[in-house]
Amino acid sequence: MRKVLKSLCAFSFYCVFCFHGKAQEYFDYQATTPCDPRVISAMAPYWTKEFGNPHAHHAFGERAAAALLKARQQIADILGGKTRDWIFTSGATEANALAIKGVMLAAPYGKKHLITCVTEHKSVLDTCRFLAQQGCKVTVLPVDREGHLSLTLLKKAIRPETMLVSIMAANNEIGVIHPLSQIAKICHDRGVLLHTDATQAIGQIPFSISLTHADLVSFSGHKIYCPKGIGALYVAPHVVLTPLFHGGGQERGLRAGTVPVPLCVGLAKALEIAEEKRSTESQRLSLLQKAFLQRLRTLKGWCLNGSLKERLPNNLNISIEGVDSEDLLAALSEFALSTGSACNSDIHFSHVLEALDPEGILPPATLRISFGRYTTEVSVHRLADRLIETVEKLRHIKPFGGKRACKTKKGMIAH
Repeated sequence: MRKVLKSLCAFSFYCVFCFHGKAQEYFDYQATTPCDPRVISAMAPYWTKEFGNPHAHHAFGERAAAALLKARQQIADILGGKTRDWIFTSGATEANALAIKGVMLAAPYGKKHLITCVTEHKSVLDTCRFLAQQGCKVTVLPVDREGHLSLTLLKKAIRPETMLVSIMAANNEIGVIHPLSQIAKICHDRGVLLHTDATQAIGQIPFSISLTHADLVSFSGHKIYCPKGIGALYVAPHVVLTPLFHGGGQERGLRAGTVPVPLCVGLAKALEIAEEKRSTESQRLSLLQKAFLQRLRTLKGWCLNGSLKERLPNNLNISIEGVDSEDLLAALSEFALSTGSACNSDIHFSHVLEALDPEGILPPATLRISFGRYTTEVSVHRLADRLIETVEKLRHIKPFGGKRACKTKKGMIAH
């Protein structure tokens, strides 16, 4: 079994860090992460030997149910709340939908208004757009040039019919951290619920129910070195939700379907590891972040998107003058990177950067660089040096003077 697990871990690592047979250095940890071998090991028995359905009334089912309960307890011990307050989902997208739709569909007449922010993940914004089409009133708050939400505007936006505010803990593109405890106080002083998508924050910064006072919290496993397909939603005892779908009454009747025990065990283990390593790992990533920015100072014509002070330690988002995004990524093919500005007539410009830059003055070439557990100082210096070299070369042989000209989705609502 150990040999099998070792081979599986090596294969998983290889698949993540290789692309079409060409080795790449991975700098896209905010998109997804490789599975930690310890997570794979923790899950292993529940794929084979302990395969029981946790809802079955026999020994196999009882052992699976015990593993499920333990995983739920581990999550509650780390993030707060009671064990039964945590609902397993297929990921943060489903958790966000269950939280927002669930609250608003259950809301009484006269409480059909919700508030969110323009830089939220699309799983939140598109859910709000759907609810607006169903008759809910939705307010989307702007941000300033650094990605900060105005608490004054939030206070003004809350009205007697407001039921819910949904604000992410940290942004998935620019890494900006929102002051959730202050937002929660504003909400609770007015009798309004707070939901937060904490997917990017958990494992990176201190996070718990007691710190944030949120009523609903979503997160996803594959951002913390767990397999894709598993996430969780915290639902405070006083929150009433309408389920998205119905069936066997699993997860307190809020999320029907057989619960995937191996993935739940893996999620709890991944969270445990992330929390154990969080303090030292955050310090290490902060140093890598600083080292990259220090190295980049020799390059002219670039800017950092989003606040540097209130920012995740593993995120950098930069825009660069005089080059095209596609040309830049193609020239840096030895690195796995993502861009917020893959922009042509058929592709939408990043809604997050657009919110920071309504006048369209940002350079069109943008890179999101995200560090993780396997990022080294050597690889960070190598990326910075290659980026400087590549930008200067492209500016010389293929100067790009264009501006972004992209379609944007029409907003769903009133401010």
